[in-house]
Amino acid sequence: MNIPPIASLEIGSSRTVVLVGEAEADGRMRVVGKGVNVSTGVRKGQITTFENATHGIAQAVKQAVDESRIDIGRVLVAASGGYIASLVNPASAPVRSRDHVVSAEDVEEVQDLARNVTLPTPTCATMHSIPQKYRLDGQSGIVRPEGLKGSTLSLNMFVIYAESGPVENLRRAAAAASLDVDDVAFSALCASLAVLTPSQKAAGVAVVDLGGGTTNYVAYVDGVPAAAGSLAVGGDHVTNDIALAFNMPQTRAEDLKREFGHALVGGGSERIPLPADFGLRDRTVSLKALRTVVNARIDETLRIILAKLAREDVLAKLGAGIVFTGGGASLPGLVELAQNIFGVPCMIGAPRNVLGLESVEAPHSFAVSAGLLLYGLRAYEQEHGRRGGFLETLKRSFGI
Repeated sequence: MNIPPIASLEIGSSRTVVLVGEAEADGRMRVVGKGVNVSTGVRKGQITTFENATHGIAQAVKQAVDESRIDIGRVLVAASGGYIASLVNPASAPVRSRDHVVSAEDVEEVQDLARNVTLPTPTCATMHSIPQKYRLDGQSGIVRPEGLKGSTLSLNMFVIYAESGPVENLRRAAAAASLDVDDVAFSALCASLAVLTPSQKAAGVAVVDLGGGTTNYVAYVDGVPAAAGSLAVGGDHVTNDIALAFNMPQTRAEDLKREFGHALVGGGSERIPLPADFGLRDRTVSLKALRTVVNARIDETLRIILAKLAREDVLAKLGAGIVFTGGGASLPGLVELAQNIFGVPCMIGAPRNVLGLESVEAPHSFAVSAGLLLYGLRAYEQEHGRRGGFLETLKRSFGI
């Protein structure tokens, strides 16, 4: 199968990333071009200054094109932010045949009914509709019901939805940078494609993507998505907390976070020297005090995720634990703190089945962009030889 190059675009709060990938013969993707540019005009996953965001996209695209020597005309875009949420929509339909054997038409009917969901507001739109397990009369946990006998076929559809405005602004910014957008996908789902194995999904696992301005998560139970969401809280909150606590500029606070930040309180009596700048005198900052500030924000963020997973009744079902991705996963002590909070195994997840990122610093920070490439590859493979367009196939590509 001759699969053309696939490009992904992640317009993050702290950086904009473009990856260009080519399919390998063994079904993996190889990154052949990468562009990374500091984001301006983006906050909490939403575009706040259109011109600045568009400029950042164009710069990242130029880097990726120069490195790959492949022109980029079409992209897949990742979305994250507090405007994204999920729900489960149930539906049932009678088995139509006289012998009561489930047909492909019966499956399609109940899927269509389950996709027909009423969202919280008229300004929301569905991003992904993913079938969970089927139920046939009293039998539950069915993965593929065709050929089975029964009277009523039921299905729970896992729906991820978003406010239309922020998603449309991502599309418009890409278009202003001369890019056609094939689809916009939820960032945590993309990260899960990049870092999870089928066995982890079957055992129960959650991916938590810690970004610069957002924290996004998706949990799998029995191999299918069971909970997902996004918080408008990210690494910039930690930076802001440091700046406020120690009365310093954001740039100095960011430097301190990156060099001395730790998720666990510690440091003893050690002090960090701060040279004079911006009219401030030479001074020192307590390392323990700095780490206390960082710990407080990270602890709070993780406990919000904990409460959401518990509310969705999935926390006790995460046999494979929690996998962290994103730039925030680089914070020392994160795994130890998370294991204390969640009470399950925790680890940092690097992209799987994506070559070409082995030498980059913090490959886990590219999980979303790498997952978008796999998302596009899966869609293209599913579309090959099938009726329907690329976009329709993309909408099915997170299905089971």
